[in-house]
Amino acid sequence: MTFKELAKKIILEENYPLTITEIWQIAKERGYDKEISSIGKTPDKTLQARLYSEAKKISSDFYICQKKPTKFFLKNLNIKNSNTLIKEESEEESIKHERELHKYLATFLRYNNSESIYAKTIFHEYSKKRKKGLNKWNFPDMVGFSYPFELEKDLLYISEKRNNLPLVIYSFEIKRRITALNLRENFFQTVSNSSWANESYLVIEEMDLNDRDLFDEIKRLSNSFGIGIIKLNRKNILESEFIFRAKRKDILDIETMNKLIEENKNFREFITQIKNSLNTGEINESKFDTVLNIE
Repeated sequence: MTFKELAKKIILEENYPLTITEIWQIAKERGYDKEISSIGKTPDKTLQARLYSEAKKISSDFYICQKKPTKFFLKNLNIKNSNTLIKEESEEESIKHERELHKYLATFLRYNNSESIYAKTIFHEYSKKRKKGLNKWNFPDMVGFSYPFELEKDLLYISEKRNNLPLVIYSFEIKRRITALNLRENFFQTVSNSSWANESYLVIEEMDLNDRDLFDEIKRLSNSFGIGIIKLNRKNILESEFIFRAKRKDILDIETMNKLIEENKNFREFITQIKNSLNTGEINESKFDTVLNIE
């Protein structure tokens, strides 16, 4: 199979516009990447080059139907749910609007969980290696941790000596609205920037849970990649809910975490506060995102 045939096969199966990242993620998920005759060291870059070249040809089946982010489709297909296409925001506008949700998520995580999660915003645009449009694939919107400080110190000591420390680190990617057209891009962005944690979540304010096709696809992706889904309700924070819980990983991706520490001071502060909390047995709440008064 050629890269062009691969892309055409996936777009036909999905029947809606896809980015290069989405096409390649689906190819790996379904094993189609193994059918490529010559794959090379950077197959996603090869796929990108092929599709951009194809889209420029008048006689090609491919065309670019959306520019930010760039999505490809086939000329002989009708875009499914085309009425759900929304006006694209600039990266700065999108970040601003999504960050309006951070205080609501921080509040939900602190008060509506069996273990209180202390959350912190990661300002990825202030990273040392700022690359426009790319840092969102490296850094999650928020991170958090939970630790049962109420347990007896002797028990915690035993747990630590047995390498069974009950510390859980979380990562969260936040989106205002998810539709069939943007689900895959946003989901795989979460896979890219959050899979290093013990539990990784895609947090959504608006999505139609009555759309059976959309719900089933979210469920399938969640099961396949272990990413949890949180439905955020800012009008009634405690009615927010875990639609799907993340599959907890016992081992953190330390190599990725070290890279995040080196590149982003917010993430470094987060790790430092975890260390300080474990040393003192207390959490300095001022070092984490402020939560709302829900009384």
